[in-house]
Amino acid sequence: MRSLLIPCLFPLALISSVAVAGDNPAPHLSSKDNSALNIANQWIEHPTKPITDGTGRVTYYFGESLPSVVCTPIKTCIIELEKGEMITQSGLQLGDSVRWKVSMAVSGTGDNKRTVLTVKPTDIALETTLTVITDRRIYQIRLVSDPIKWMPYVTFTYPEQRQMEWKAYQAAMAHEVQQNTLSDGAYIPDLDFNYRVTGKARFKPLRVYNDGSKTYIEMPQQVERGPLPVILVVNGSQKELVNYRYQNSYRQDDGRKINGRFIVDQVSKELILTVGVGGEQESILVKYKG
Repeated sequence: MRSLLIPCLFPLALISSVAVAGDNPAPHLSSKDNSALNIANQWIEHPTKPITDGTGRVTYYFGESLPSVVCTPIKTCIIELEKGEMITQSGLQLGDSVRWKVSMAVSGTGDNKRTVLTVKPTDIALETTLTVITDRRIYQIRLVSDPIKWMPYVTFTYPEQRQMEWKAYQAAMAHEVQQNTLSDGAYIPDLDFNYRVTGKARFKPLRVYNDGSKTYIEMPQQVERGPLPVILVVNGSQKELVNYRYQNSYRQDDGRKINGRFIVDQVSKELILTVGVGGEQESILVKYKG
């Protein structure tokens, strides 16, 4: 029986080189390379989970981990950027631009303009990365295709945005406290201004309030140029003396003039401020309306 010899169509050296190339030996990684990879993997696998604002949008915390967008060939996924954020020229890069399709559009008008990316795979079981470079930041997004599962809307919340919102909140609260704090440090929402002041006299109070234990009667500046009125408490048909003191007007370090005031050591339904006697007597009635 004869043996058949099949001629070799490729040189042995070429066959040897192809075999070696097919082995794809892994490059040597230094300890520094592995340390960098560990950092990258920790970021990629960071356990921070996305949230939602109740509209069905999957919202990722930008920069805390590698966001994933799961799509299916028969549907489109939408990725929304921040309002006013624009993609730079050549700022859209796909790892697999053959089997993944990404297009750009703009939604809204004016200050509500928003760049929107429409993502669609051409097949299932695909995975690639999408890099988006904008005038504000760089996005690195993992794209995965599934036969059925998909994410209709994906968006982001930004740490600087949360920080700005927190600073705005703190500034608003500080302004509210400043606007509602009297010169003596009393906070207006904690005070009761529910008083009616009647009568005509040079010492008619500017305002009256209490803090639950004391009554404060703020006086016009000219009251200190003459005799101070006497304060009486009205109990039925009786007028009685009450413990009180007068705090003179003064000027704060910032130049503001602070009016003088009476501080009465109780809260009463009716008070009378009076000066003089007989026909020359002048009186002001302070009545609590609560």
